[in-house]
Amino acid sequence: ARDAARRQRVTRRGGREMSRALVALSAALALSARRVDANDVVDDAARTRDALTSRLTTKTVRLERFATDLEALAANDYDEYAASSGYFALNRTTKDAHMFYTFFDARSGGAESEDAIPIILWLTGGPGCSSELAALYENGPFAFDDDDATKLKRRKYAWNDAGRLLYVDSPVNTGFSYSSSRRDAAKDETTVANDLLEFLYAFMLSRPMLVDAPVYVTGESYAGHYVPAFARAIFDANARDDGPVRINLQGLAIGNGLTDPAIQYAAYADYSLGNDIVSAATAKQTAKKLPSCVEKIKSCASGKTSSKENRAECLDAVDSCQAIPEALLEDAAERNGGKAINVYDIRKSCDAELCYDFSAAEAFLNRKDVQEAFGVSKKWEMCDASVHQDMMGDWMHDYETLIPDMIEAGIRVMIYAGEDDFICNWLGNLRWVKAMQWNGREAFNAARPEPFIIQGAGDGEDDVVGGDVREHGGLSFVKISEAGHMVPMDQPRNALTMIQRFVNNEPIARGRGGDEPKLSAAPRRFGPVEDDVVGRLAVATQK
Repeated sequence: ARDAARRQRVTRRGGREMSRALVALSAALALSARRVDANDVVDDAARTRDALTSRLTTKTVRLERFATDLEALAANDYDEYAASSGYFALNRTTKDAHMFYTFFDARSGGAESEDAIPIILWLTGGPGCSSELAALYENGPFAFDDDDATKLKRRKYAWNDAGRLLYVDSPVNTGFSYSSSRRDAAKDETTVANDLLEFLYAFMLSRPMLVDAPVYVTGESYAGHYVPAFARAIFDANARDDGPVRINLQGLAIGNGLTDPAIQYAAYADYSLGNDIVSAATAKQTAKKLPSCVEKIKSCASGKTSSKENRAECLDAVDSCQAIPEALLEDAAERNGGKAINVYDIRKSCDAELCYDFSAAEAFLNRKDVQEAFGVSKKWEMCDASVHQDMMGDWMHDYETLIPDMIEAGIRVMIYAGEDDFICNWLGNLRWVKAMQWNGREAFNAARPEPFIIQGAGDGEDDVVGGDVREHGGLSFVKISEAGHMVPMDQPRNALTMIQRFVNNEPIARGRGGDEPKLSAAPRRFGPVEDDVVGRLAVATQK
């Protein structure tokens, strides 16, 4: 009877849940002469809550000492530079693995109640790259001052204008997350998703006022694996009703992600030829490598992900398939005067680690005073090589298959991509989205792209077209003009508009509408039309 009681969870909507608990208790009592008090259910829920929250630390972070623009912020009616950070202790192995997070409150209200303000959880990819990169260079509330990179300034278009921001360094050993043992390493998405789910339970239980808040799981790059896996873990736990709290999952968004490798690797040659960064001959040669790549991806997908044998097959698939982008990039470099192109933005050359200069973050986050402010004591690195290597056996697995059930159940899904990214390009992402089997597939594929309209701010800014959007039902695909792999960094205003419409359940293309906008200028280019790209490669391969 006590075990039956333990399966019941009491939430803030206590009355309904208590009724369900009492029904379960009545059934148990019918089979047992032992008396069970309903208070046992409450006690058990409290013990579960306490056990989770005791593994979570929280520190108020005061960032004003690093700011250059305090006077400009004085008129705000909330504490601009207040944040919180901390660690969640994982207990699946050594019990000395700790996942780091940073939390920023929403800048502006507008919601009817506190629990109506969405929580936007962000995961950076890699695998093994820190979410602090996104916080400082993409969508967090602060950026480095242009004149003094040791200081922070307010970011004009930050995503906490759309909701509360929760950045997590995952998997363990990424960023400020750490472990004392290699046994804690995550090597598959089941482990990653379960660690994140436990953390999110503890985070929500430690902040009861947020328990009912809408949650959106977001991220970019290798988070094309993380986001579907984690969102599906939340979705399934809610369906089973066996978590200590029901997470109000409302949507997931992936930016320039790797989600369905077989389809996305097949798009590399087409994308490269369509953007004229390789020759037709090179595109033709790399197309010949595709059948072997796809066959090995299938072998990888057919095995048990946790087995050593499957890991070996999957690593073999990585080696085979990587020959495709490598051959294309070699040709692209030759056509670029011998300089490697930036795989994250084909408009640029690659001149630094990760093809961008993120040295300001490395210097800032390793300062003693900054680490003291965040409550950490670990050398921060942009990306952790050991985490990357540990997850390579997961690289070629397809996580698109986890998404259809969520869309059909009313979870909103947005896939967005900067048009100038090579490594997780928009063409490969659009193809897997169009191939996805769900009950709205035909209607989605029949929908014509609409212009992504960003309304002027009323201070002299004109309306602009920021790309194009395909959407139907709960699924949206957004191609962002003049942006590479990191859309919020390249197009901050447009990215904020996109995420605001997403979390507000508005059409991405135009929001809630209004008069026909006056467009100031067409975007630089929309990129190749998909059918045209395919046609050009077909012609090239016939010659």
